[in-house]
Amino acid sequence: FLKNERTRADGLEHTESDDEYDTASVPASSFTGYDVIILDPPKLAPSLSSLPRATRKYHSLNTAALNLIHPQNGGLLLSCTCSAAMTQAEGGRQFQRMLQTAAVSARRSVKVLEVWGASGCHVRNPAAFPAGEYLTAVLLFVGPKMD
Repeated sequence: FLKNERTRADGLEHTESDDEYDTASVPASSFTGYDVIILDPPKLAPSLSSLPRATRKYHSLNTAALNLIHPQNGGLLLSCTCSAAMTQAEGGRQFQRMLQTAAVSARRSVKVLEVWGASGCHVRNPAAFPAGEYLTAVLLFVGPKMD
């Protein structure tokens, strides 16, 4: 409900079919960009076989989010994944590497401020149950848009 209300207030169109926002419909004169964006999509990589497609989707979502950060002042992006395949690939670096390539695509400089995993209430035993290491949140400082 809050997302849809905020969407209407910002003049964005919500597309139920793919749960993405049409930012092209925002009047350029009224929208200057966000200071903070929290991007927490549903699980996009339920298995390793879906990782390439999910990586492209995460890249697309994060590039769009980076483009919505204020172009002159920059801001913060908290990007999350709950996909074990994404979190564990490339020695645990897949998600952060994807964020870096999204930043290049969006022509933004980013600095990782913090990386979080699951809180203490989640059972985690990487040796016996590596799939339990599936939550990752990365807080980025997003610099101004590069020319």
